Amino acid sequence: MSEIEFMDIFSDNLESLMNDVGVGVNQLAREINVSKAVISRYINKQRIPSLKTFLNICIALDCQPDDLVPLYEFIV
Repeated sequence: MSEIEFMDIFSDNLESLMNDVGVGVNQLAREINVSKAVISRYINKQRIPSLKTFLNICIALDCQPDDLVPLYEFIV
């Protein structure tokens, strides 16, 4: 999986999970202590989160890392 594929999958799954849980951009940004612009960049496939932010998103959305990105192959 390339970084671009990772970003595409992450973005689509993040947006879907946020909708399922009923969490908006502003609320997620507040909960994980980032700006709403950062969350928007993730959703718009412009940025990949750091490991810390990725894990904080998992905690905030009460999901497993695999729910955001299936970890079945290496990222190259």
